[in-house]
Amino acid sequence: MSQPVDKPTGRLWDGTTVAEAEMPRGVPRPRILDVLEWRAGEHRYRAEHRLLPVGITWWR
Repeated sequence: MSQPVDKPTGRLWDGTTVAEAEMPRGVPRPRILDVLEWRAGEHRYRAEHRLLPVGITWWR
């Protein structure tokens, strides 16, 4: 994801990591393994590395 540096971060930016921390572990969903954030010029970027639960086949 990306956005201009002057735009404040919020739910769209942090929502997946907040949800990961607040949802019960028993709920099947992709797990966040790592988050990488960086800035280049006037934009900030965020990449999330995820692991799908075993048996989940959303991309058939």
